[in-house]
Amino acid sequence: MLTFKLKSQSHLADSPFGLIIEHLPPCCQVKVRLDLDHYYNINAPMNLSSQTPWQAEALFYSDDKGRLDLSESNLYRNISIMELFFKNQPRSCKKEKLSQRLESIPLNPFYDLKISVFKGHSLLGETNVRRYYQLPSISHLDLNFSRAKGRFFYDKMSSQQPAIIVLSGSDGRIEKAQNIAQLLASHGFTTLALAYFGLEGLASHLEKIPLEIIQEAIDYLKKSPYADSIRLGLYGRSKGAEFALLAASHYADFKCLVLNSPSYLCLEGLKQWRNSKTSSWTYQGQELPYHPFLWKDFFQRLIFKKDLKNVNHQAVIPVEKINGPLLLLVSKKDEVWNAYGSAVTIVNRLQQKRFKYPYQVESYENCGHMMTVAYQPNHRYQKVALEKIMADTNDSWQKTLAFFRNHL
Repeated sequence: MLTFKLKSQSHLADSPFGLIIEHLPPCCQVKVRLDLDHYYNINAPMNLSSQTPWQAEALFYSDDKGRLDLSESNLYRNISIMELFFKNQPRSCKKEKLSQRLESIPLNPFYDLKISVFKGHSLLGETNVRRYYQLPSISHLDLNFSRAKGRFFYDKMSSQQPAIIVLSGSDGRIEKAQNIAQLLASHGFTTLALAYFGLEGLASHLEKIPLEIIQEAIDYLKKSPYADSIRLGLYGRSKGAEFALLAASHYADFKCLVLNSPSYLCLEGLKQWRNSKTSSWTYQGQELPYHPFLWKDFFQRLIFKKDLKNVNHQAVIPVEKINGPLLLLVSKKDEVWNAYGSAVTIVNRLQQKRFKYPYQVESYENCGHMMTVAYQPNHRYQKVALEKIMADTNDSWQKTLAFFRNHL
């Protein structure tokens, strides 16, 4: 009978694990297959059903002692179990209608992984592993703000934990912010994932979203026994990074800020994939000055790598007004907007304004705009080796965790 030895420091989904399989036939080719059940993937389409099965498989050779070590890539060109995991893809494209009600949106706190070993068509053995986005010790509470919805993640056994507000991007809704918030909570933070449009009772589109949403979230955290009111952080991704940077330039409560794929400009809003002809954001009932979206600019950047011209300088976000350290995570191959150029512009402005807090820029060569949670399969970038995408994503996530630990 086969023996499976899993080596892992954590059951969390953002942590690597190793695998050694013993009692195989010596010097024999075997197939290792991974099947994921109830798997949520932040890089997948929003409406892909969580019931969709995911699978990856590869051929390996056991050594002369009938042993196969998949803990790391080796001289025999075997890929590691984590590289195989990263190759997982949906076996079907089962779509589901997304609920507009927060209470009906699933948490997806864990997934189950089945590892099977075959010789030819014969099953030699299998084992099952459960991996967590949200550890069983973490509780959650659904919140209704005046113009936002939230999911609050906390450990009942811990009080006055450093707290992080999480904002996702132009997808809207709660799922992606929630996935990030669950993991951060499982690493020892109290977290609040916010949906600021796209759910029942909220704005239908990403236009004229009030910055006061963040003030409400701050007020809630300051009253919570599970959050330390003087250790508040803010995480934003894509349009959420734009939102976060604007909010932090208006509210001085944040001790640190992480921006994943940011913009240095306040940009025009969106009605699905059309221009809204309005700002994305408002403050005290007034639209904030914005830079309009022009398809000409988009294609010039995409094809000719040209940056924006004729920028509306009133739309430049006053990043120097933020009240704490800043981490910028950017890809040089961002396919949505020039996040790397934004980081350069932000740093230049901080230097010109003699910014008194430390700031850190982490730029990546292989991944693109979707640079999110460690070890979540990402097949968006077909021309780049998956192990390079995995390395970029994993590093950016570890830098995020380390930054919050150091500054909160």
